[in-house]
Amino acid sequence: MAGLSEGGSGVRTQYFRTPVLTERWEPVRELAATGLGTAGSTQTDLASDGWVLQASTATFDGVNRVWISRPPGRLVDASPCESLASTHVGVADLRRQFVLCSSNPGMGYMDKELQVTTDGGETFEPVAMAPRDGLTSDFAVADSETIAIGATAGDAGIVEASFDGGASWEFTLFEPDTGPVTDLDFQDAEHGTLVAGQAALGTSQLFRTVDGGHTWQPVDVTVG
Repeated sequence: MAGLSEGGSGVRTQYFRTPVLTERWEPVRELAATGLGTAGSTQTDLASDGWVLQASTATFDGVNRVWISRPPGRLVDASPCESLASTHVGVADLRRQFVLCSSNPGMGYMDKELQVTTDGGETFEPVAMAPRDGLTSDFAVADSETIAIGATAGDAGIVEASFDGGASWEFTLFEPDTGPVTDLDFQDAEHGTLVAGQAALGTSQLFRTVDGGHTWQPVDVTVG
């Protein structure tokens, strides 16, 4: 979990963890950053596969950090994205971890550069530029080949996906009149979920995939 606080020196990002079998949260000392900006201009992200942990914080024109921890537990602090980019992280496996740097936003468009590290964050290499369509709202990685970007354009929720490690991309979801795709996540190589829209506006819809992100089907969560 990440917490944001504002003070005289700007905004502070602090990640927290809860030990197993306890109900208390405690700060993770190594996962913290302070920089100029506001909480409203700061975005955080977290990804893990049980072995590798990635955490990030990105403040517009300010702090932009990515932390990666993998066995035997050494934490690497890196800055793969430029200061004006938002940062999303995704773990493929023990050897490959991805970062999506989104920048230069326009009317429903922005640049999206996919990068990968194979040495635990010591170095990052560009993989590909994803389609510019849509403003990035989320990011998830199922494995080294299946990569998905949640976005919004023209009040629609969209997913841009690659099934060959970023070499080519296709749209696998276009849901009009909803809003951004959020809570995009793969539970394994075949199963995943996302939310298109905003609950406050009454446009929120849960979707799931059972074919590795190639198609998404709405889920009825009506109670009663």
